[in-house]
Amino acid sequence: MDLIWDLRARGDVGDEADEEMRLFIEGFQAASRQFVKRQLTWFRSDPTFRWIPAGNDDVIMRESMMPEVNFHDLYNDEKEQEANRQEEASKQAQQALKRYVAARSIYNTPEARKPLLDAICPGLTDSL
Repeated sequence: MDLIWDLRARGDVGDEADEEMRLFIEGFQAASRQFVKRQLTWFRSDPTFRWIPAGNDDVIMRESMMPEVNFHDLYNDEKEQEANRQEEASKQAQQALKRYVAARSIYNTPEARKPLLDAICPGLTDSL
């Protein structure tokens, strides 16, 4: 984004501002996916998080907030099964992130990026 400000200061905008915006969006998408992958790893291995199967009733939610000893006493039978399920789900999510290819549906043309560039730097695209 610094390039956009430099181009504006020089008055030499041309197609470079749009290209810089396109590259920024692609970089942001990649960084977001990498962050999600790291979060999956962090949360899966963090003992402070208790994973509760979706769709369970309020009783299980309330009981899961009990002290850790009581929680594990109540659900010790399901603990290993749930750990295996989470590990498999996490592996599947990480594989999906590796295969994911972003497709811009909003800012996919110079005309679509123009309002965004104008919002960031008013008057920048007047010469485009």
